[in-house]
Amino acid sequence: MQLPCRRFGRTNLEMPVLSLGGMRFQKSWDEMKFSEISLNDQNKVENILNLANKFGFQLPRWLQIEFSRVVQKKTEDSGGEINPDQIWDLFNKYYLESEKVISLENFKLEKQEGREFFTAQIDYFGKEIPISGQGDGILDALVEALKGSINIDLEIMEYGEHALGQGADAEAVTYIQIRYEDKRYSGVAISKDIVTSSINAFMGAASQLLSEQQLAA
Repeated sequence: MQLPCRRFGRTNLEMPVLSLGGMRFQKSWDEMKFSEISLNDQNKVENILNLANKFGFQLPRWLQIEFSRVVQKKTEDSGGEINPDQIWDLFNKYYLESEKVISLENFKLEKQEGREFFTAQIDYFGKEIPISGQGDGILDALVEALKGSINIDLEIMEYGEHALGQGADAEAVTYIQIRYEDKRYSGVAISKDIVTSSINAFMGAASQLLSEQQLAA
């Protein structure tokens, strides 16, 4: 299948325009122009896209750009270029296999009069804490639950999801970006259940934030 393409930044690279099933945006990502990205970083984005597509991932643009910075930092720290296998290993470690300082133990969802009611037990830095909240959707309810239990006010900025294969047994991958104050954090998760995938991606992003706060304390 031939994907529609567009020119990438000020390069002559033809980049596929990816369609993400179930994508919705609550707010747009920060207004970064492609012209502000160095040619070296644009090449890294191209490599990341090729690797992601190889494994069935369709990374949204904001995640492509964010992860290119992660790759750039790794390159600078190592003092040399890293190969495609190392890039994909870095993606797994940074998003899918990263240590979670906050995670969901169990949860219950109820819908009443168009509102989602969310109750759960979370592991928060090794402590089990009950949370509860309500909202227009599952993630909105989860945000409200965390706000009330650990006093952290997050906002979901970007959301995307798609299947990693075909058929009833196909796993789903979810991409989420959250904002806290003036900084953004992203999470990626995979599950056969889209609700679980969405919640775990959110927890991954929240873990990035909380880990950063812990280091700064």
